[in-house]
Amino acid sequence: MKIIAIRKDFGVSDISDEEDVRTIIEKIDVESNADVQLDLSGCLIDYPATSKLMDTIVEQLSQLSGRKELEIITDYVLPMPTVVNWLFLGSKRLDMDLNKGLPYNEIIQILQTALQRSNIVLKITIRDSEGKAGNELTIPDQQS
Repeated sequence: MKIIAIRKDFGVSDISDEEDVRTIIEKIDVESNADVQLDLSGCLIDYPATSKLMDTIVEQLSQLSGRKELEIITDYVLPMPTVVNWLFLGSKRLDMDLNKGLPYNEIIQILQTALQRSNIVLKITIRDSEGKAGNELTIPDQQS
């Protein structure tokens, strides 16, 4: 598993900043790792800059064969729809225009379709202040 800890590996805590994200994107390489953990703990996330980072990682994973998994960890103790919006709204790869005002269920459907096409499982984990996993979302849902 390739672990990419944005704050630790890049010294960046604001990935809502376009310039910081551009610098990270230039350096990120999932190599041949089909399983990637993106640790955003301690990072400020917001669209559209964060969605550019997501696009880069999803694109790199899409180039690999077989099943892939992208696990995103954040410590924003917010409702999952808010976190998903901040991560993916504005994504060019997923065609999520900022001006569309997409409802959460539509964003999930777009994610599911795009990720299944690339054979990528997405898991988002929101950790609490003690680092324990709280709210989780997996696409596609492993129970369905």
